[in-house]
Amino acid sequence: MLGVSRRGSERWSTEEAREARDVASRLATRQTVLTLGRVVLPAVLASALGFSYYDNLSKYIAENWLDEGSISFLSSDDIQYLPSFLQVISLLFSILAGNAYSSLYSQQEDIFFALYREVSDAKSLLEQMALVCSGRPFYLDALRMLQSYVATDLRRLDLPPAELVARSPSEDPLEAIMYLTSADVHKN
Repeated sequence: MLGVSRRGSERWSTEEAREARDVASRLATRQTVLTLGRVVLPAVLASALGFSYYDNLSKYIAENWLDEGSISFLSSDDIQYLPSFLQVISLLFSILAGNAYSSLYSQQEDIFFALYREVSDAKSLLEQMALVCSGRPFYLDALRMLQSYVATDLRRLDLPPAELVARSPSEDPLEAIMYLTSADVHKN
């Protein structure tokens, strides 16, 4: 009766609802008992055995397996050397990793800010060209040079920046724009 799925329009009778609650309650009780048997009972037994036999077991180990040198070593501060060494190595590694992350992050941030400045300068140059050069015969040439600058400099991710900076001034579109807009070039 419980395995049959119900349609949304059908209602459960009071008897069926009570039976479903009873089955769910029995299932929850069974799962709780299984959990107690698998987890809590072994933990309680191990705690009780450890509490009752710890003294006798430690005396037995000390008398039969450990000599005086081992006992004095275990009771001295020398045993703390290895955990302290591991903590120091862990601390040094975390400092090194933190510094490396900080360095790489600041390098990435510097690249982003440099690119942002470059794009802002290109935008500013475009606005200035629109104001200063409009109506002049070289306006279209200046716009072409700016378009060439964006295509050959700003978007060139395949070349290292040193190569782009090391180009001769005759190949630099910004130099060409400066030459076009200089005062002495277009005198009549």
